Amino acid sequence: MGRHRGKYAAEFQCVIKSCDDSGFCGAKRTIYHQAGKAASTSNLVTHVRDMAKKCDFHMLALAAIERNSSKFVEVGGEQVKVFNFSESFEHHVDLLWLRTIGLSFNTTTKDEFRDYVRGFEPRAAFPHSQTIYRLAVCVLELQKTERLERTSRLIKVYVGKACVGLQLDMWTDTSTHTAFAAITQTTIEDPGEELDAEYAQLFLRSEILDFDVFPLCAKTGPNIRTWFARVLERNNLPYSAISGVTPDGAADGHCALNMIPEISEKVDTCILHSMQRGVLYSIGLAGKVSKNPDCRELLKRHNRVVTLFNQSLAFGKSIRTAQEAAKIYTMQAAVSVLMGASAEHAAITRKLKQERMEGENGTLAVQTRWPHSL
Repeated sequence: MGRHRGKYAAEFQCVIKSCDDSGFCGAKRTIYHQAGKAASTSNLVTHVRDMAKKCDFHMLALAAIERNSSKFVEVGGEQVKVFNFSESFEHHVDLLWLRTIGLSFNTTTKDEFRDYVRGFEPRAAFPHSQTIYRLAVCVLELQKTERLERTSRLIKVYVGKACVGLQLDMWTDTSTHTAFAAITQTTIEDPGEELDAEYAQLFLRSEILDFDVFPLCAKTGPNIRTWFARVLERNNLPYSAISGVTPDGAADGHCALNMIPEISEKVDTCILHSMQRGVLYSIGLAGKVSKNPDCRELLKRHNRVVTLFNQSLAFGKSIRTAQEAAKIYTMQAAVSVLMGASAEHAAITRKLKQERMEGENGTLAVQTRWPHSL
């Protein structure tokens, strides 16, 4: 044994039987190793792999080496080499996609998907979970940078005009009343010159800007407003570039957007949600005095709407003002609800009745008492 470049060197001779019945192979290979560390047998294994292509005995020896090597795994009864990081990069991308986007249960139970996973997972050298997390963070940062640059170019093209649409989606855990919110940005992409003008069409691109959780409290609306404004600031979105904001009908979301003067006039709820909220507001006027069991059940499911209505005087006043301006009277708005009287609703009713007095003798066009059955 001698010295070679600061390492110990040893010469080994192959003793695998030769295919030509001339005895042993006899090929010599030099193996290097450091003190206290295992010897590197790559030179010897390379010789066995090269000879396995033309010698059956070397092929059997190679199979035995791979069977006991950590660099090989058995897939479908066959020994295959484990990929290193660069070789398994495509599988890292696949795994990252599975982790960040996820798959539905139906997809994961399909035989095709299971075969696909079995085909690459044993061979891919997946890094530590922390590395997977860092990969996801890197991809997220790259996506954010690309989105900011693209949106900035779009804003410059429109020269301060509105060109970005936003949507505020909210949903609530009914057991804990914790609110979840997400902001989605939608822009129109240029289809390019390669499309025929006759078949030109708009390409919409929607992306999630941010997501947050809001525990139940008396200031959920202001908290959402502050978060919404910070998200716009972080994404370099001026209020002038926003064409409109579409909330999904949640009371807290509407309350938050109406607290931002720059976009309060750009809030546009879909017709379905507007009708839904109109019904809920009407039921909210009935409050706890409702004697209709179906109405009570509806109030229980949408208690945040009624709670917000009862807690915020300005919120309730704006609803009543809008109803009066549109000549939608309290009794008309709740004709299908069996309700009892309360001081507030009785006062509203008296005011509305005074406005509807007709004739020289002051004849009322409606009943003079609150109806218990409409």
